[in-house]
Amino acid sequence: MFMRIISHIFNQSTIERQIVSTWSFGCFATNLSPLFVSLKKLNYKTTLIQLFSITLILYLSDQASAQRTEVFTIKNLYVDITSTSSMDARDKALKEGQLQAFSKLMKRLVLSEDLDYLPDMPVVKTNEFLSDIAVNNERNSPIRYIANLTFRFKPKKVRQFLKANKIRFAETKSKPVLLLTVFEIAAAKSLWDEPNTWRKTFKSINLREGLIPIVLPKGDLKDVRIIGAEQAVEGDIQRIREMANRYKVETVMIAFAKLITTQNGQTKLEFDVTSYSSDRRDSAIVGSFFLDDAKPSEKELLPVVQQILKLIEDKWKNNNLIQFERESVLSLMLPLDSLRDWVQKRKKLLSVAIIERIELILISRNQAVANIFYLGNQEQLELALAQEDMEIVLSGGRKVLRLR
Repeated sequence: MFMRIISHIFNQSTIERQIVSTWSFGCFATNLSPLFVSLKKLNYKTTLIQLFSITLILYLSDQASAQRTEVFTIKNLYVDITSTSSMDARDKALKEGQLQAFSKLMKRLVLSEDLDYLPDMPVVKTNEFLSDIAVNNERNSPIRYIANLTFRFKPKKVRQFLKANKIRFAETKSKPVLLLTVFEIAAAKSLWDEPNTWRKTFKSINLREGLIPIVLPKGDLKDVRIIGAEQAVEGDIQRIREMANRYKVETVMIAFAKLITTQNGQTKLEFDVTSYSSDRRDSAIVGSFFLDDAKPSEKELLPVVQQILKLIEDKWKNNNLIQFERESVLSLMLPLDSLRDWVQKRKKLLSVAIIERIELILISRNQAVANIFYLGNQEQLELALAQEDMEIVLSGGRKVLRLR
């Protein structure tokens, strides 16, 4: 009944609210004057119900905070602990798992060069950041406990902790990225051919734990027909775009590694990671490592690959750092189909990490105007919106939010 009333109002009227500097519940009942509702075809009794209902929605719309828990969730952490009893093993597993989960969360959010500045965190101190724990595949014996644990942390508490310790971090999660791995040994490049220790090493790592979820291609006949090693290294845009379309991603990375022998006989691995998106080549990450073996094993390449993944993540984090000292505001128009459309778009906007709050200025049956308060600059906002399939376009001199 409540939603039917609200829908009826939406279809019959335009709602407008002036900007108010502060809104507390104490002033909720006394701040009705800025709200104007067309009273066409509504009797007095119905109007009062509708007026209260819309004002309540606007109030809750202002006060509600976004729950962006996915980035702050560490899933399926495997624990296997043996102790003097099953209960003691379980208690130790939960404590050790919690410390591991918090460490993984810090590595996900914080710039790698800032990790050393984090204070030591015994398990009792991490309790205040923990929201809840989920347990799956639980097995135990009289002295052993095995399970997969999922830890959900409190976004607000974690942000406050990092801010208080002046630690630089990001929360914006990228869309999935496709990674093609090309390995060159003795002037022979390999993308799909085996053995490709370079690709095998990437496959041995969980590539979806960071802020950039990475997808590796299947390497089947269709992939082989689309692109080869030389074409990948040369940056054949058309073929790279075909791969992007096949795997339904917007960005493709080419991780090219080449083994060379230096003049003094040392084995050196040179790498170049180049991103391609929207039919253009983005800046590359380049570097080199010295290796002990001229034909390195997966084990020897593992720290190299981990370091490269860290560089990829840090580049993303640097572009999306939470800037608490820089709060910005942008007025946007949102085209609407219904009241439900406004609720969904507002929820989608609040899922963006750097958006602090949304202030509704005007709403009618086909559009809303809102002030978007966010941290950072507009370029960061646009990058963050793009990860949620949203963009800002100019239309009639106004900035309009458009869904892709």
